[in-house]
Amino acid sequence: MSDFFTSFKQRLGAREPRTILLTVNVTVFLLFTILKILLATSGGSGAFAAALFWFDNIFSFRTDFSFFLTHPWTIVTSIFTHYTFEHIFFNMLMFYFTSEMFVYFFGSRKLVWVYLLGGITGNLLELLAGFLISGGEHPISIIGASGSVMAIFMATALYKPHLKVKLFGIFEVKIIYLAAFYFLWDFTRIGINDGIAHFAHLGGALIGFLSARHVQSPSNILNRTDAFWKLLTQRKSRLKKPVQGKRPVSDDIYNANKKANQDRVDAILDKISKHGYEGLTAEEKDFLFNQSNRR
Repeated sequence: MSDFFTSFKQRLGAREPRTILLTVNVTVFLLFTILKILLATSGGSGAFAAALFWFDNIFSFRTDFSFFLTHPWTIVTSIFTHYTFEHIFFNMLMFYFTSEMFVYFFGSRKLVWVYLLGGITGNLLELLAGFLISGGEHPISIIGASGSVMAIFMATALYKPHLKVKLFGIFEVKIIYLAAFYFLWDFTRIGINDGIAHFAHLGGALIGFLSARHVQSPSNILNRTDAFWKLLTQRKSRLKKPVQGKRPVSDDIYNANKKANQDRVDAILDKISKHGYEGLTAEEKDFLFNQSNRR
């Protein structure tokens, strides 16, 4: 357990995106849970009830255009919000495993983009669907990272369709089959009032599809987003002072090291396609993790 917390602190200190996203989700859930406990133990105190109402207005997205116009931030805050333990447990469990694979293939920074784009697109699709189906007369509240997780999962599955994963640690199945199952399940449940935001899931699946399409092209949605972010931060980068005291390596050494690292990455990815991610050694997982963070 101490090793887990040590590793967690190191990754959080290094601002590792995957760890930060997990931490934000858990922190928001704990804040809401604490408010609920305080409200219950205080006998329905007006102060805590007001705080809970304020919390809901900050973190819950509603399929109501007037609410959206006055609370535009909720389209983002809601994708970090869960009100029940079951909701956050299953979403974060799915996020933990799928994001690990995603980072190996796409890199850490793009994990942030696909998470945000998947969640935001899912919320917008729910908003549009509510307007088209009922004219916006029956708005609902949307919370949860499901759309974001679906985007991460679909991007990974479509990019590496033959990648094998183990169900319950026993049954091996290609990840593309799981992706098809989840997509069809959401698609066939549209219109059923089961308390699940199926349009949000489909919005996330759309972003996952676009993320895995023409991955190396500048027109790829994640590459476009990344380029836009670099443009915004370009001025800040120019103001940074050059690092002193580091001796540059020659071009030959640099290119040789780069080729050696890429050859090893290719070999590990080939191993994943044949034996699944669980077939990797701890050292190979760490190597891929370190390489993905350099992208």
